[in-house]
Amino acid sequence: MTWEIDLSIIQEDAEKKGIALGEKQNALANAKALKKQGKLTDAEICEVTKVPLQVVAAMPAV
Repeated sequence: MTWEIDLSIIQEDAEKKGIALGEKQNALANAKALKKQGKLTDAEICEVTKVPLQVVAAMPAV
């Protein structure tokens, strides 16, 4: 029965990481879209999306 508990813990951890990865990918996509619009500064995009400033600054504007 112990292996069933271990398997459940592993599955929960994988689900949490999957959600976190999806959230990061979504934030990056939003940051890219905002950067492309050219209406916000890099700092504003960083504040809205929580993507690090270095990453936003390195994104192409077009």
